[in-house]
Amino acid sequence: MPTKFFNRTPPQSTNPPVTAILSTAIGAGLTIVGLSHFALPRLWDAGTRLLFPDDTRAWVRRNGATETALGVGLTVPATRPISAALTVLYAGHLGTRAIRAAARSMRKPR
Repeated sequence: MPTKFFNRTPPQSTNPPVTAILSTAIGAGLTIVGLSHFALPRLWDAGTRLLFPDDTRAWVRRNGATETALGVGLTVPATRPISAALTVLYAGHLGTRAIRAAARSMRKPR
């Protein structure tokens, strides 16, 4: 049998992998959400006040900057892995704040 047949490499796809498409879409969305913290800060005040009751407007800006940076990082292939890890950590941070806020509201007398 000719060795040429067995040594063929499969054709390479020119389409980007699904993970790249999803990362870019999620990154673009997160960037838009982050920028909206600066364009429409009042939109974020009520929800941010629940998790960050002290100096809320500054936290709106901090969260907006963080989400913008993470979103841009997810859209750039070279920074995607570290940005994905940092996004998970940031989500954990917000989740921890939400748990604390829920605990605070349960302790308040009615």
